[in-house]
Amino acid sequence: EIKLLYVSPGVKNFFGLSPSEVYSRSNSWGALVLEEDVSLVEKAIYDFLHNHKNYNIQYRILNQDNSVRWISGKGTVVCDIDEKRCRFVEVSEDITIMKNTEMIKFEKQKLKGVLEMAGAAAHEISQPLQVIMSETSFLSSEVMQDIEIKESLGALEEATTRLGHVINHIQNIT
Repeated sequence: EIKLLYVSPGVKNFFGLSPSEVYSRSNSWGALVLEEDVSLVEKAIYDFLHNHKNYNIQYRILNQDNSVRWISGKGTVVCDIDEKRCRFVEVSEDITIMKNTEMIKFEKQKLKGVLEMAGAAAHEISQPLQVIMSETSFLSSEVMQDIEIKESLGALEEATTRLGHVINHIQNIT
């Protein structure tokens, strides 16, 4: 038989449940756990209660204001010598700020990598583009008589110039 001995009033801040609600429905907070994290939490608690395994997990809940909160839950088993009577101590901590900071840092690193890759790609593209622009300009000056070829080379020159501006813009971002 499992009996709750103490529930901190701080449980209201985490789960939106008063201590008396937790006492009367010891499983009620579980409905707040995000679906993606339910199996992780259930496994940890099952092992905790049935196999006396300590746990340290991080999971998300949907708070009463519909915000997602990250929770760090740590459970410890304390038994008497013959393990007939055990106490289970569980401590939860709101780690939302820490997780959000980690996610922002990760996104910044990912963006930095993308920008570095874009800069390197722009550099690699600009090398052959310079050759095309140079050769197009040369051919355009050599073909005075054929209007059709001159117009085609003009269109090619215009397109490569636009592409050059795009590449310069990408290189300036990085």
